[in-house]
Amino acid sequence: MIDSWRLYMKGSLACAITVTIVLACAGVAFADPITITVDRRLVSVIAGSSHTADRANDTLLATATAPVGQGPGAATAAMASSYSNPMHWVGAGSASISANGPGFYLGASVFETDFTVASPVSYTFDGTFAASRSVPCGNCSDSLFATLFVDTGRDEDGEENGPPVFDISAPMPFNGGSSASNRSATGLLTPGKYAFLLNGSASHAFPPSGTARSAFAFTFDFSPADAAPTPEPASLLLLGTGLAGVFCRHRRRSAHLQ
Repeated sequence: MIDSWRLYMKGSLACAITVTIVLACAGVAFADPITITVDRRLVSVIAGSSHTADRANDTLLATATAPVGQGPGAATAAMASSYSNPMHWVGAGSASISANGPGFYLGASVFETDFTVASPVSYTFDGTFAASRSVPCGNCSDSLFATLFVDTGRDEDGEENGPPVFDISAPMPFNGGSSASNRSATGLLTPGKYAFLLNGSASHAFPPSGTARSAFAFTFDFSPADAAPTPEPASLLLLGTGLAGVFCRHRRRSAHLQ
């Protein structure tokens, strides 16, 4: 009886160890190679002397109206985005201004993040860009672009200094009218530090009055560069649990027979 009890306890301990190893292996096998280190997402607006911003969240919104006496006008910027799945980033943003009379107006929607790559990954960026202006651009700074940098540090203004991995610019209707374009990029990232910046802004300075708008939508997908097929987490856990169950059953049966 005592020998059977000892065999049973040994079998239970072996079962526990087996399950622990399976779960640990699953955690190691499916650790994401992408880690977000700094969330710099931002929307910002200026209308005359009125300014507001919203930052570092999946849903961002900022609006501003010019104070009384500075001419009627307003600016709005909004963005919905996510990288809750570090291997799949998605976002859409817009910025618009409506100016009537002297003053400076700006709207900016910026998806920016710093991240690290632990093991080689391939990437695919796909973006759609659109912009419009009701009057030619005088003293303005409209922009639509996406840039992926090797992160070597930032200057005193917080701008990335590293060399670009890719740099995409969308056409802008500086003489009035509208534009629309699609842009994409693919490649391989080796382990290291990176920074991604996608900026859509619209602005207007001083007369004449007018409107301007920029908008973007994008997906940024990563996948391990190793082409060897990897089991899904659920499948691996199911297989491991099954093996552990078979092992435990065998040990219990051996203990019972003895």
